[in-house]
Amino acid sequence: MATVGIKTKSETTEKADPAVTANTPEEPRGLWDRYRALTHDIRRGFVAEWTVTIILLLFATTSLVQAFVIPSASMEGSLLIGDHVLVDKLTFAPPGAISKHVLPYRNVRRGDIIVFRYPMDIKEDYVKRAIGIPGDHIRLVNKQLILNGHAVDEPYVQHIFPYMNQYRDNFPAAPPEPGVMEPAVAMLTDNVVNGELVVPPGCVFAMGDNRDDSLDSRYWVLCRGGTSRERRW
Repeated sequence: MATVGIKTKSETTEKADPAVTANTPEEPRGLWDRYRALTHDIRRGFVAEWTVTIILLLFATTSLVQAFVIPSASMEGSLLIGDHVLVDKLTFAPPGAISKHVLPYRNVRRGDIIVFRYPMDIKEDYVKRAIGIPGDHIRLVNKQLILNGHAVDEPYVQHIFPYMNQYRDNFPAAPPEPGVMEPAVAMLTDNVVNGELVVPPGCVFAMGDNRDDSLDSRYWVLCRGGTSRERRW
């Protein structure tokens, strides 16, 4: 038969084991020690959150969006010199074999405002509006845009000069003038059908909304690849 030992009150109040007492952490003694103990986890969480935020911001500004300042008057009426905008670098990026199935890529559409490297000097950024996509037939008659045989209502366009410039305002019927780049001359030679420019494959015809003061696709060619890789809105 086993016996059950019962300790008396005096036995249970014996002095604590010194080894256990030695392992018990002491409470902070000073006000600064108390503050550091109370805020340690908060400060550690704050640093971790901001580290993640900075990494995400750096990734976003290099891969997803980019701040851009409007550099010229060619889009006046819609965008003014010095306006700050965010450029979407993802939507119109060349899709990958896998990413094209999960990311919202799409081609440029008529009316999109696009930002791209100037084909004749890739150190410069240009901003224009996409007017025509591959296969579109384009011509201007006395400043009026005719797209695929129909006059286009362009409420965003402004004309600041009262006089006519034959090449600029009756494109491509008038012969090229000085200042038209060689690639544009070649495009006019190879892609004009019945007095209309047919936008070549892989290219976009872009013009500024400030139509009379815009160095645009009437003077150079904007196509994918080579020096005209686009970064778009």
